Amino acid sequence: MDSTLPATENGKADSASARRAPWGAFVPLWLMCLPAFLLFVALVLVPLLMTLVLSFYRFDATSGPLAAFQLGNYVEVLGSSYFHTIFLRTFGIAFLVTLLCVVIGTPEAYVLSRMRGPYRSMFLLVILAPLLVSVVVRAFGWSMLLNSNGLVNQAFALVGLGPYKLEYTTFAIVIALVHVMLPFMVIPVWTALQKLDPQTENAALSLMASPATTLRRIVLPQLTPGILSGSLMVFGLSASAFAIPGLLGGRRLKVAATAVYDEFLGSLNWPLGATIALLLLLANLIVMLTYYRVLERRYARSLGCRFRFDALNRCWLPELDSGGRSSVRGIYLAGDGAGIAGADAAELAGRRVALAVLDDLGIRHPRGPGMPDAASLECSLQRIAVFRAGIETAFAPPAHCAAQWPDHMTVCRCEEIDAGELRRCIRAGEANEINRLKALTRVGMGRCQGHLCGEAALQLLAEETGRPLEAVGRLRSQLPVKPIPLSPALYAEDVAEIPEEARDE
Repeated sequence: MDSTLPATENGKADSASARRAPWGAFVPLWLMCLPAFLLFVALVLVPLLMTLVLSFYRFDATSGPLAAFQLGNYVEVLGSSYFHTIFLRTFGIAFLVTLLCVVIGTPEAYVLSRMRGPYRSMFLLVILAPLLVSVVVRAFGWSMLLNSNGLVNQAFALVGLGPYKLEYTTFAIVIALVHVMLPFMVIPVWTALQKLDPQTENAALSLMASPATTLRRIVLPQLTPGILSGSLMVFGLSASAFAIPGLLGGRRLKVAATAVYDEFLGSLNWPLGATIALLLLLANLIVMLTYYRVLERRYARSLGCRFRFDALNRCWLPELDSGGRSSVRGIYLAGDGAGIAGADAAELAGRRVALAVLDDLGIRHPRGPGMPDAASLECSLQRIAVFRAGIETAFAPPAHCAAQWPDHMTVCRCEEIDAGELRRCIRAGEANEINRLKALTRVGMGRCQGHLCGEAALQLLAEETGRPLEAVGRLRSQLPVKPIPLSPALYAEDVAEIPEEARDE
């Protein structure tokens, strides 16, 4: 029988060369991207570079911009209280607009996701309607509503109030920008809601959580990516807005964009205008990237627990304490997802988790003969773990056996994916991480969610990329949520009633 293992150094070299696709395989991809790249360079990078060079020029009132490298423009902008006020007003308005869009847009998107039939289409059309009208037309419309003789002041006059000065104020700029930017908040949040599994809400409600607690602790954390994307777009567009601040703010309430306009077309001081524009871009990037990092870390902490690589199971498993508690408060794990092998061990781990939940909630549970405690359950689980480790040591499977499978060997039976399809995807340079491979080939997307094929896919990816098994990532599965009664003790007559605050937790 021919061996499938490489027996010579040349065989090893051929295997290593097969892991890396030749550079010629990427030429068609680069050629397809070339037109878009050239367009990006011509319309974005070159103008930015010209603006950067212009910001170092010196301005002369008689001869205009002079090519002379100097930092006087930056010193003038950074050291002048006049420009400090402009930048503070700019980012203050952008922050307020973003906050109002989050407060208004998130409930609006939630209501939109709950609608059915033609009502959703009609409501979505109302949300997107402002994008169908020019921003200048919208600004003039708000000017007609907010001026001294506008409809708003006329409504106040009917009840004996006013007139109020609403036009050419910060209020006018903020209210018009919220009207313009609201669709950019609603659409990302609505998209995030489409990915939300409704069974998670049903699971929380079945475990005695109130609707308010379900919304706060189940729905809102999963909306964080949509809120993050929408708020970044709203903040960036609001900070660089020109038409609405120029038309509704007037000449007195200047923001950074109108200041750039005045320097370029008013005083013709192009170097100073270029300096303000670049500083606006830089400050905008700093604020948005900082906000993204802070919120993204909080989102990761709220939704994801810590994992460790388990050599016995040859996969990443969540870190748990002796009671099955994860690093995220209120999340308890037992069963295959916690590395348990066998129905008996899974049942024992489930009982142990139930006792830990009852202890954390401060609920008394029956003790005595026939009612195992946490210590005895832990002792039984340790005996099973030692027995399994001995079996794995005595009858260890071949290391990286899946890496030697022929191309026609089926890896994922749920999706009917063979080893050759996975190898072709990896060698094309399209997947260097297990979840990227899952997205491209659908391996691990079937009913088992990677429990049966995940290890084989990990071995193939590690072998083809020349990396250790723990370095190619952790297969993220979408496990079904199945609420299980914590214990019959919950319904025993001698058990105290669950407090209301404990139900919410």
